[in-house]
Amino acid sequence: DQCDKNPSGYGSLIKQIRRIRRFKMSTRAFIGIQRGNKVQYSYCHHDGYYWKPGVGYTLVNYYNNEPIITELLSFGDMSSPENTLDECEFYERDRGERGCHRPEVDISDYNFNLQGDAEYIYLFKNDKWYYREIGTRAYKDLGLKIKEYNI
Repeated sequence: DQCDKNPSGYGSLIKQIRRIRRFKMSTRAFIGIQRGNKVQYSYCHHDGYYWKPGVGYTLVNYYNNEPIITELLSFGDMSSPENTLDECEFYERDRGERGCHRPEVDISDYNFNLQGDAEYIYLFKNDKWYYREIGTRAYKDLGLKIKEYNI
């Protein structure tokens, strides 16, 4: 089972969680798209990890081109991205909350100065997804990471 190959070593726990469809883990993430030296981004509260069914897996498999990513981010902060925009729960659109859109920032600020307790940072640039974990400085190819874990 692929659950046993996840990097956290909590394979059996992940299996149990997947059986409970509505349960979500509060692993926070930022999702951004780079254009030149600027990044448009949003905050994501749940399932920020990269393995299935997390944010990273969802981005690579369902949000893999600039127009759809731009549309995803246009709704602002979210609970987590789902397979379609209609399935996503956005704080403003679906809950009526205000102040859920983040200003475009310089790439240096996106890389090192974001405020919040996110554990993962995702960045789409040059038609490809990259990720890094908080506390690390280098981005890694997200598609390769997902293939590495066969997820």
